[in-house]
Amino acid sequence: MSRWVEGSRDGLSKLGLFYAANTLGAVFGSLLAGLYLLRVHDIAIATSIAAGINVIVAGLAVWAAQSQPFQSPVTSAINDTYLKRYRATTVRIVLGLSGLTALGAEVIWTRLLSLLLGPTAYTFSIVLAVFLLGLGIGSTVGAIIGRRVRAPGSALACCQLMLVVAIPYAAYVITHVVPFWLSARTPELSPWTRMTLDVLRTMIAILPATCLWGASFPLAVVVAADGRSDNGRLVGGLYSANTIGAIFGAVGLSLFAYPNWGSQAATQLLTVLAGCSGLLLVGYFALSDSSPTISNTAASGLTSRRGLRL
Repeated sequence: MSRWVEGSRDGLSKLGLFYAANTLGAVFGSLLAGLYLLRVHDIAIATSIAAGINVIVAGLAVWAAQSQPFQSPVTSAINDTYLKRYRATTVRIVLGLSGLTALGAEVIWTRLLSLLLGPTAYTFSIVLAVFLLGLGIGSTVGAIIGRRVRAPGSALACCQLMLVVAIPYAAYVITHVVPFWLSARTPELSPWTRMTLDVLRTMIAILPATCLWGASFPLAVVVAADGRSDNGRLVGGLYSANTIGAIFGAVGLSLFAYPNWGSQAATQLLTVLAGCSGLLLVGYFALSDSSPTISNTAASGLTSRRGLRL
């Protein structure tokens, strides 16, 4: 899908909206399966519905490919100095750390919230849905910011540095607020009312951090863009780095850090890693003298007489 957008900042920012749409669809899927399909029907019905949706998506993709074929864009004229000074490697490392902290935190939050809401698929669905909702909201906002700000690299660094506050905030709310806020289980409350209250309690705890993680990806795409003609290769590299980091975060936290160190030390580790990713961006831009940005005219192959503005 990334190959259908232009290589300009406006075009690359739209990838954040694609990411948001995918994530919000995942929110609906997790809630539909966890709160309705598995509760009312069974695994076979839920799996069949998921397979049917995939068939519909495949048909839409075939139709889109035939109606709007891919056309290779003209490579942007960006000078060699910019390409040498600004590489996507730093952004890949940052996205890898972002994925590690995101999935690591989700492991910790799911285990802690399961002690309060119950160790069931229902609790996992709520945590997953709220987590994905934050990613969707954040990616939408990140796409807008990436299109408008002059220095998306600075915005990306701010997202990572603000996680240093958002991750401990989530830990504090889960342990000191959620157990006492809207926690009454009186007989007059219907199951749907209880579910709604549990969703609200989960949102107040983990939504701020997930929004920051969601905003990081579209901003990283804009920051890492170097004028190459194949947007798919750029986005694929960034997405794979984020996913590999997420794998290490999920496995490392669930099998090593959480069982051996406990939730407090594991949360402190994630906070430190989030701060390191932000400082890495700050240090890189400091060495480069300024945060790199791509103007719409430069990304479309036009340069001013003063050269590309960094």
